Amino acid sequence: MDWTVWVLVGLFILAIPLLVVEMHIMRKPEAERTERERNFLRKDRAAARAQNWFSAHVSPWIAIGVAIIGLVVLIPLWSRRPGLALVMTVVYVVLILGALVLWVFVLRKRGRAWREHQKAQQAAADAAGHPRFFISGKAGLWAGSIALALGIAALVFFIVTGGGLLLPTLLCVFGVVFLVLGVIQFRAERSASSER
Repeated sequence: MDWTVWVLVGLFILAIPLLVVEMHIMRKPEAERTERERNFLRKDRAAARAQNWFSAHVSPWIAIGVAIIGLVVLIPLWSRRPGLALVMTVVYVVLILGALVLWVFVLRKRGRAWREHQKAQQAAADAAGHPRFFISGKAGLWAGSIALALGIAALVFFIVTGGGLLLPTLLCVFGVVFLVLGVIQFRAERSASSER
Protein backbone atom coordinates (compact mmCIF):
# COMPACT_ATOMS: atom_id res chain seq x y z
CA MET A 1 0.00 0.00 0.00
CA ASP A 2 1.15 3.53 -0.72
CA TRP A 3 2.94 5.33 2.15
CA THR A 4 0.78 8.45 1.73
CA VAL A 5 -2.31 6.44 2.71
CA TRP A 6 -0.56 5.35 5.92
CA VAL A 7 0.44 8.96 6.63
CA LEU A 8 -3.23 9.97 6.27
CA VAL A 9 -4.32 7.12 8.54
CA GLY A 10 -1.72 8.14 11.14
CA LEU A 11 -2.74 11.80 11.00
CA PHE A 12 -6.38 10.86 11.38
CA ILE A 13 -5.65 8.64 14.40
CA LEU A 14 -3.57 11.42 15.99
CA ALA A 15 -6.29 13.98 15.27
CA ILE A 16 -9.01 12.12 17.18
CA PRO A 17 -7.72 12.80 20.75
CA LEU A 18 -6.80 16.34 19.73
CA LEU A 19 -10.34 16.89 18.46
CA VAL A 20 -11.83 15.49 21.69
CA VAL A 21 -9.66 17.83 23.80
CA GLU A 22 -10.48 20.78 21.54
CA MET A 23 -14.22 20.07 21.77
CA HIS A 24 -14.02 19.82 25.57
CA ILE A 25 -12.25 23.18 25.81
CA MET A 26 -14.48 24.91 23.25
CA ARG A 27 -17.63 23.99 25.14
CA LYS A 28 -16.44 25.92 28.20
CA PRO A 29 -17.11 29.67 28.33
CA GLU A 30 -13.93 31.79 28.36
CA ALA A 31 -14.31 32.62 32.05
CA GLU A 32 -14.26 28.93 33.05
CA ARG A 33 -11.11 27.97 31.11
CA THR A 34 -7.79 27.42 32.83
CA GLU A 35 -4.66 29.22 31.63
CA ARG A 36 -3.46 25.97 30.07
CA GLU A 37 -6.72 25.61 28.13
CA ARG A 38 -6.50 29.22 26.96
CA ASN A 39 -2.94 28.58 25.74
CA PHE A 40 -4.06 25.44 23.92
CA LEU A 41 -6.91 27.33 22.24
CA ARG A 42 -4.58 30.20 21.24
CA LYS A 43 -2.18 27.77 19.59
CA ASP A 44 -5.09 25.91 18.01
CA ARG A 45 -6.42 29.17 16.53
CA ALA A 46 -2.96 30.09 15.19
CA ALA A 47 -2.73 26.69 13.50
CA ALA A 48 -6.23 27.17 12.07
CA ARG A 49 -5.26 30.58 10.64
CA ALA A 50 -2.19 29.03 8.99
CA GLN A 51 -4.34 26.22 7.60
CA ASN A 52 -6.90 28.75 6.29
CA TRP A 53 -4.13 30.69 4.55
CA PHE A 54 -2.77 27.49 3.01
CA SER A 55 -6.27 26.42 1.91
CA ALA A 56 -6.96 29.78 0.29
CA HIS A 57 -3.62 30.42 -1.41
CA VAL A 58 -1.98 27.05 -2.06
CA SER A 59 -4.49 24.18 -2.00
CA PRO A 60 -6.42 25.08 -5.17
CA TRP A 61 -3.18 25.19 -7.16
CA ILE A 62 -2.00 21.88 -5.68
CA ALA A 63 -5.34 20.30 -6.67
CA ILE A 64 -5.02 21.69 -10.20
CA GLY A 65 -1.39 20.50 -10.45
CA VAL A 66 -2.26 17.00 -9.23
CA ALA A 67 -5.14 16.83 -11.71
CA ILE A 68 -2.93 17.93 -14.61
CA ILE A 69 -0.29 15.34 -13.66
CA GLY A 70 -3.08 12.76 -13.41
CA LEU A 71 -4.29 13.65 -16.91
CA VAL A 72 -0.78 13.24 -18.29
CA VAL A 73 -0.30 9.90 -16.51
CA LEU A 74 -3.60 8.68 -17.98
CA ILE A 75 -2.39 8.99 -21.59
CA PRO A 76 -1.03 5.40 -21.84
CA LEU A 77 -4.16 4.04 -20.10
CA TRP A 78 -6.39 5.15 -22.99
CA SER A 79 -5.08 2.34 -25.21
CA ARG A 80 -5.44 -0.43 -22.58
CA ARG A 81 -8.55 0.54 -20.54
CA PRO A 82 -10.47 3.36 -22.23
CA GLY A 83 -13.46 3.11 -19.86
CA LEU A 84 -11.34 3.61 -16.76
CA ALA A 85 -9.35 6.35 -18.49
CA LEU A 86 -12.58 8.18 -19.37
CA VAL A 87 -13.88 8.01 -15.78
CA MET A 88 -10.55 9.22 -14.37
CA THR A 89 -10.36 12.01 -16.97
CA VAL A 90 -13.80 13.22 -15.93
CA VAL A 91 -12.74 13.13 -12.26
CA TYR A 92 -9.58 15.15 -12.97
CA VAL A 93 -11.41 17.70 -15.15
CA VAL A 94 -14.06 18.14 -12.43
CA LEU A 95 -11.26 18.60 -9.89
CA ILE A 96 -9.63 21.31 -12.03
CA LEU A 97 -12.93 23.11 -12.67
CA GLY A 98 -13.99 22.82 -9.01
CA ALA A 99 -10.70 24.26 -7.77
CA LEU A 100 -10.91 27.14 -10.27
CA VAL A 101 -14.54 27.92 -9.41
CA LEU A 102 -13.74 27.81 -5.68
CA TRP A 103 -10.79 30.15 -6.13
CA VAL A 104 -12.57 32.61 -8.44
CA PHE A 105 -15.88 32.88 -6.57
CA VAL A 106 -14.88 32.31 -2.95
CA LEU A 107 -11.20 32.29 -2.00
CA ARG A 108 -10.05 35.24 -4.13
CA LYS A 109 -12.67 37.54 -2.56
CA ARG A 110 -11.53 37.01 1.03
CA GLY A 111 -9.79 40.18 2.11
CA ARG A 112 -8.84 41.91 5.35
CA ALA A 113 -12.45 42.76 6.25
CA TRP A 114 -13.49 39.13 5.85
CA ARG A 115 -10.59 37.93 8.05
CA GLU A 116 -11.42 40.51 10.74
CA HIS A 117 -15.07 39.46 10.69
CA GLN A 118 -14.06 35.80 11.07
CA LYS A 119 -11.73 36.70 13.93
CA ALA A 120 -14.54 38.56 15.71
CA GLN A 121 -16.94 35.66 15.23
CA GLN A 122 -14.34 33.23 16.55
CA ALA A 123 -13.71 35.39 19.61
CA ALA A 124 -17.45 35.64 20.31
CA ALA A 125 -17.88 31.86 19.95
CA ASP A 126 -14.88 31.21 22.23
CA ALA A 127 -16.14 33.64 24.87
CA ALA A 128 -19.59 32.03 24.89
CA GLY A 129 -18.33 28.45 24.83
CA HIS A 130 -19.81 27.62 21.42
CA PRO A 131 -17.78 25.15 19.31
CA ARG A 132 -16.61 26.61 15.99
CA PHE A 133 -14.71 24.42 13.53
CA PHE A 134 -15.68 25.97 10.19
CA ILE A 135 -16.47 29.39 8.75
CA SER A 136 -20.10 28.50 9.45
CA GLY A 137 -22.07 25.42 10.38
CA LYS A 138 -23.45 25.28 6.85
CA ALA A 139 -19.91 25.29 5.42
CA GLY A 140 -19.10 22.31 7.62
CA LEU A 141 -22.22 20.50 6.45
CA TRP A 142 -21.30 21.21 2.82
CA ALA A 143 -17.70 20.06 3.31
CA GLY A 144 -18.85 16.89 5.05
CA SER A 145 -21.48 16.14 2.41
CA ILE A 146 -19.02 16.63 -0.46
CA ALA A 147 -16.33 14.49 1.21
CA LEU A 148 -18.87 11.76 1.99
CA ALA A 149 -20.28 11.82 -1.56
CA LEU A 150 -16.78 11.64 -3.05
CA GLY A 151 -15.87 8.83 -0.66
CA ILE A 152 -18.98 6.83 -1.55
CA ALA A 153 -18.36 7.38 -5.29
CA ALA A 154 -14.72 6.30 -4.86
CA LEU A 155 -15.77 3.25 -2.85
CA VAL A 156 -18.22 2.16 -5.55
CA PHE A 157 -15.63 2.84 -8.25
CA PHE A 158 -12.89 0.86 -6.50
CA ILE A 159 -15.25 -2.01 -5.65
CA VAL A 160 -16.25 -2.25 -9.33
CA THR A 161 -12.69 -1.93 -10.67
CA GLY A 162 -11.02 -3.95 -7.93
CA GLY A 163 -8.89 -1.21 -6.37
CA GLY A 164 -7.89 -0.54 -2.76
CA LEU A 165 -10.64 0.47 -0.36
CA LEU A 166 -8.67 2.19 2.41
CA LEU A 167 -8.44 5.66 0.86
CA PRO A 168 -12.13 5.88 -0.14
CA THR A 169 -13.10 4.58 3.31
CA LEU A 170 -10.94 7.28 4.91
CA LEU A 171 -12.67 9.89 2.73
CA CYS A 172 -16.04 8.61 3.91
CA VAL A 173 -14.90 8.76 7.54
CA PHE A 174 -13.64 12.33 7.04
CA GLY A 175 -17.01 13.20 5.51
CA VAL A 176 -18.89 11.76 8.48
CA VAL A 177 -16.60 13.55 10.97
CA PHE A 178 -17.04 16.86 9.12
CA LEU A 179 -20.82 16.34 9.07
CA VAL A 180 -20.88 15.68 12.82
CA LEU A 181 -18.71 18.75 13.53
CA GLY A 182 -20.86 20.82 11.15
CA VAL A 183 -24.03 19.74 12.95
CA ILE A 184 -22.48 20.56 16.35
CA GLN A 185 -21.45 24.02 15.14
CA PHE A 186 -24.77 24.62 13.36
CA ARG A 187 -26.70 23.79 16.54
CA ALA A 188 -24.40 26.08 18.58
CA GLU A 189 -24.95 28.92 16.09
CA ARG A 190 -28.71 28.46 16.21
CA SER A 191 -28.76 28.44 20.01
CA ALA A 192 -26.54 31.56 20.07
CA SER A 193 -28.85 33.40 17.67
CA SER A 194 -31.93 32.40 19.71
CA GLU A 195 -30.27 33.74 22.89
CA ARG A 196 -29.95 37.22 21.36
